[in-house]
Amino acid sequence: MIEKAKIYNDGNHFIAIPKTAAPNRRRKHGDKKEHTEEEQRELDRRSLLVRKIRFIRKAYLNRFNYFATFTYDDKLHMEASFKKKLLSALSKLHTRRGWKYMGVWERGSKGRLHFHSLIYVPNGAMIGELFEKRDYDTKNHKMRLTIQNTYFNSRFGRSDFVSIDREIPILYNGVLRYLLKYITKTDERITYSRGLPTYLVADIAERDVIAEMGIWAQKLLLFDDAVLYDEGEMLGQLDDEELLATLTQSKRQP
Repeated sequence: MIEKAKIYNDGNHFIAIPKTAAPNRRRKHGDKKEHTEEEQRELDRRSLLVRKIRFIRKAYLNRFNYFATFTYDDKLHMEASFKKKLLSALSKLHTRRGWKYMGVWERGSKGRLHFHSLIYVPNGAMIGELFEKRDYDTKNHKMRLTIQNTYFNSRFGRSDFVSIDREIPILYNGVLRYLLKYITKTDERITYSRGLPTYLVADIAERDVIAEMGIWAQKLLLFDDAVLYDEGEMLGQLDDEELLATLTQSKRQP
């Protein structure tokens, strides 16, 4: 049995990182090191890569069912109040109704601020009413049918909700590429709901390992139906969508 492994999804398969004894590290004190321009560029590049990896792992592990964009109306908000109030509303929905979200801020061609996000809404936890609205797409110069939400429209200005199906990889991957584009282009930090996990922690049987991965074989490729255990208790299989939704929603992971 491989105990307390960190398990994440790379978009195609589940990967486990076995628990290892971490060496004792002493925290360094003293003046902050000055970096050359080349060193700083490399640090920035690595930082962006780490942020992208974290974003992708969270996106594939957690079950999101909507891609949503929020835009403010000048009659309701200024830019600062829009950011503050929207994040406050999403945070309350996370606490009170079990919503999860992750997204990035972006400015449109006219400078208008938007928030693009992946959102998970549990069954029966939608707030307001979703409704269809036909309007003119100024970017593509044609009419379009959008799905908007009465709650967010009345408080902020405009909301667009697109239902996404995890069973259609090309659609979901397209949404992720769209969001990653803004992370790279604007160097914006990603906004996550509190406690959104990057991985699960569980015990797995060696028979559920397909192969070792990585230069030092520090990762394990798992079967899609690998069984998860917690101190000898069987939790279920990785291909059980309901189980994964429960584990990623729980504040205390196994």
